[in-house]
Amino acid sequence: MKLTTEAKVGLLVFAGILLLTFMSFRVGEFRMASRSGKSVHVLFDSAAGLTEDASVQIAGVEVGRVEKIGLLDGRADVTVRIDTDIPRDSQARIRSVGLLGDKYVELDLGHAPQSVKDGETLMAPATTEDVGQLVGKLSAIADDLKSVTSSLRGALGGAEGERSIRELLQSFHDVTLNLNNAIQKSDARIARVIENMDNLSTSLNRTIIENLASFQETLIHTRSATRSMDSIFRKVDEGQGTLGRLVNEGNLSDNLEEVLVSAQDVLGVKKKYNTYVSLRGENLVEANDTKGYVSLKLQPRKDKFFLFELVSPEGTKGDRSETLTTRRITNTGPGAGTDFFPTEVTQTVQERETSDDMLFTAMFGKTFGQTSFRLGLEESTGGIGVDHTLLGRRLGLHLDLWDMEGENSFGSRAHAKFRADYNFLKYFHVNAGYDNFLNAKDSSLFYGASISFQDEDIKDLFGFLPMR
Repeated sequence: MKLTTEAKVGLLVFAGILLLTFMSFRVGEFRMASRSGKSVHVLFDSAAGLTEDASVQIAGVEVGRVEKIGLLDGRADVTVRIDTDIPRDSQARIRSVGLLGDKYVELDLGHAPQSVKDGETLMAPATTEDVGQLVGKLSAIADDLKSVTSSLRGALGGAEGERSIRELLQSFHDVTLNLNNAIQKSDARIARVIENMDNLSTSLNRTIIENLASFQETLIHTRSATRSMDSIFRKVDEGQGTLGRLVNEGNLSDNLEEVLVSAQDVLGVKKKYNTYVSLRGENLVEANDTKGYVSLKLQPRKDKFFLFELVSPEGTKGDRSETLTTRRITNTGPGAGTDFFPTEVTQTVQERETSDDMLFTAMFGKTFGQTSFRLGLEESTGGIGVDHTLLGRRLGLHLDLWDMEGENSFGSRAHAKFRADYNFLKYFHVNAGYDNFLNAKDSSLFYGASISFQDEDIKDLFGFLPMR
């Protein structure tokens, strides 16, 4: 059968109504049946701005909707239906999309092993975000700023405020002017300071150049000493002498080891001495002289040691002797025999001599933490010493006092010496200090270098040094 024009129009309108109804249900998420999931109650202090059918989210993902908003004991009772399990200690907060956007409920998941059951209640935090409260706080801040600006306007406005500002600017101008004048007056002083620093660097450079030969001579003496020690070790390695036979002959060393083991068993003590050997050279600037040291340190325990040294005396110091020589002079020239020009004249001459004998040091030391105290003979006379280490034992400070009567110094006071040494490589040190500073006429600054090693480092050391 054939449809009339009116029937066709009616069918088209009916289809449009059906399509519009379907699209409305899709956009509004209308459901004919009840929504699945758990119904959970959340109590808020305020649910302002939250509407029914608002979104419920976890980490920005929608998991449910708000079904109902009511009042329970003066608090907002919000019923939400969620499609997932959440821990019982989870919390809910009301948040908004942007500053003035729609409100939604956000769930912060807890860590409880049990999940929330259908119909249970979640407690919201004591404080929740509220845009109205935020706007109120901003309004209060604006009011405070307005009060401050009003106070500033009252203080700085008018003729009196203008005069105060003018006086403040004038005071600032005066301060900057005085500061500029002070800097200009100090230009000459600054120039003199720079000139003095330049002169000091020039003098220091000249001193280093003048004493370069002495320092090279010290290094030559040190190399000569190492060559001598190398010769000694070579003889020992070849089996020459008692020590050489002891090292190279197996039977003798085995017998000695058995004797030592027996002695240790009898005494019940096993001792091990740490041995340290040091070669040091010092160049005395004012005295224009050098000194050399060969040191042996035996350390049976960490807090006890014995120090032995051979010291080469300075050319103008050391043990001195004085003699008086009487000479008779006969005058035979013109005028001899008068009161002003007698024939026989007796002349007394005082002669002073120094010895070149090696000096020696033998001291006992006790260590307390980073500080050590020494007592014994120092440079062939009684003396004491104090040592202190810093920077992980890389920097050492040493103070020595000996020759208490001042017999070997050009003065009457004891010989006092301060020395600082710094370990910049495994075996090598640089040192500097002030020698005999209690006797002004005999004092001198000095600098130098040293090499020190333990007994087990000897082979590595001689393999490292460039000896010819």
